[in-house]
Amino acid sequence: MFKRILVPTDGSDYSSAAFDYAVFLANSFENALVCGLSVVDVKTLAGPLLHDLGVSIGLGPFDTYQPKVRKMLQKRAEEAIGVGREKCEAGGVEFESHTVDGIVSREILHRADGCDLVVMGKLGEHADWRSSLFGHTVETVVRASRHPVLVTPQEFCEPTRALIAYDGSTHSYDAMHGAGELAVKLKIPLVAVSANPSQEKAKEHCLAAEKYLSRFGVEVKSVARDGDAEEAILTVLDEENCNLLIMGAYGHSRIRELILGSTTEQVMRQAKCPILLHRS
Repeated sequence: MFKRILVPTDGSDYSSAAFDYAVFLANSFENALVCGLSVVDVKTLAGPLLHDLGVSIGLGPFDTYQPKVRKMLQKRAEEAIGVGREKCEAGGVEFESHTVDGIVSREILHRADGCDLVVMGKLGEHADWRSSLFGHTVETVVRASRHPVLVTPQEFCEPTRALIAYDGSTHSYDAMHGAGELAVKLKIPLVAVSANPSQEKAKEHCLAAEKYLSRFGVEVKSVARDGDAEEAILTVLDEENCNLLIMGAYGHSRIRELILGSTTEQVMRQAKCPILLHRS
């Protein structure tokens, strides 16, 4: 399922935990490679903020201090990669690294095309300064990636029970298939949750999920709820003591998301466990 795992890193605690999850999965799937990626952000190097700041504090012409800033960012990128290398060596996992200049989200998506999974921390190095509960880069990658993305919390916890959210959509079907394969490899039980304004429709989805997942030979339980999907997912996640959530990403149109918000986004903000997101 996963033979090449990409981990974008900025040296934060969240990135460190992302490497822990990547190492765990690489060992679970045997002979998997972890690919660390650190991006020197060209927007930081060439953006107007750095230029204006330098002028305002009297650093002189932009060209004179830009190389120093770049050297500092390069050093931090290499240190961030070093953390991943140490974790992979300790876990007996093959490691490959890339340090590049570019726009962070674009570089991640470019490298992701050669991988089966992207594992990235929910927040980055400026986590303590953010009012929102997940980062812009994560959202951009999840929306655009053609591959599954595992969004991880600040600390590693080995998955022992997974919740799969299923609503009958193509995205959630792909997520359900991935959940079955993952549960087999990790030898963990699954809980399928479906929420719908119609209780009968929710039960119908649960029955379909339970029937499909049982073919993988894993333990499956289903929970049907009427009402809001976001609330149901987060509530059942706690009630069933699940420490991994698997779901489809952004199932509605972008216009609808702008008006109502998306279940994916709201769950990403509030869930404390890792979330494996699938797109069709």
